[in-house]
Amino acid sequence: MLQPIQHVPETNIVGPHTRQWGISSQVCPALAAHHMIGVGMGSLGEGYKIVRHHPHFSHINVCLEGTGQVLLEGRWTSYTSGCATLLPKDQTHGAQSVGVPWRMLWVLYDEPLRKEPTIPVAQPTLLQVDPRPFEWAMLGFYQEFNGAADPHIIEHWLKLIHLQVVRAAGRITTNSRLIKLWEKIDAHLDHPWTAAELARMASMSEVHLRRLTQEELGRSPLQHLSYLRVRRATYLLESQALTVEAVAWAVGYRSVSAFTAAYKLWLGRTPREVRRAGG
Repeated sequence: MLQPIQHVPETNIVGPHTRQWGISSQVCPALAAHHMIGVGMGSLGEGYKIVRHHPHFSHINVCLEGTGQVLLEGRWTSYTSGCATLLPKDQTHGAQSVGVPWRMLWVLYDEPLRKEPTIPVAQPTLLQVDPRPFEWAMLGFYQEFNGAADPHIIEHWLKLIHLQVVRAAGRITTNSRLIKLWEKIDAHLDHPWTAAELARMASMSEVHLRRLTQEELGRSPLQHLSYLRVRRATYLLESQALTVEAVAWAVGYRSVSAFTAAYKLWLGRTPREVRRAGG
């Protein structure tokens, strides 16, 4: 029998017909090698429902068998075998049963801001995948963790799970002009960029750049510039012996107060709090 999920911070309406298990990084530290905080699988029966409003983690769900519904952009959408959803941090999403059994697995990530995310989307995104490799890798990990528990074999199973997620996420394509633009901007974050300059760098109008950036990243060009600056600032605060003032200047802020406000908006902490905590 599948064991109940543990150590995953969420509110579930499970119902009497659901069986699910979960393994977190608290009980399996090897997950942390890929910035995973939990993996799990469930057979979700009548009465199952979950809605997350501000999750602190990103993750992928994969439907293995049967039919359910997922909450995307405020609407319940049919979810059948081979469907996968990429779910970023802080975006409302959910899942519920529709009266028939269905099976699903999930992988949860909590990655540092400075790292390129494994789930590279700004909004919940629906994909089609082959669910079998996901299931085989997940069951292999589950059996090893609850059986021989060889740490080297556990590491290999987790790598397979992670690579399946990376492959699924790689189906998301990004406009090549935007990739080149943000690579250039990321190399010169100390420059006082304006929306007009960003558009000229991308060889498109401000309106077109804003539309594309909003579609692909879920934020405006200047908001993404702020994100890149905060990401770089986090790296500098954690790895360099620089003052907060020097970090602010290095990422393009000429005012420490403006830097602090932007940093807290993204991370919920001030740069000085991060520095005092050692990152």
